[in-house]
Amino acid sequence: MPWISPTTLRTLLTVAVIELRPEPTSPGRARRFVRSLMSDWGVGDQVVDDAELLVTELVTNAVIHARTAVTLEVE
Repeated sequence: MPWISPTTLRTLLTVAVIELRPEPTSPGRARRFVRSLMSDWGVGDQVVDDAELLVTELVTNAVIHARTAVTLEVE
């Protein structure tokens, strides 16, 4: 088994991914995913609020303009 540094291991263990369909409910799913995840990680409310806003905008744009599935990764 190859050696993995603690920093690499921490990075590998703190990435969460969700696949979203190009449908109107996806921005809300992304928002709930980010809020739940970041709250579990102990991130402050202001940062969570900002992240939710950004994710909502990005996923909404992907759904409306690209009309493709979206992969959201949170580190």
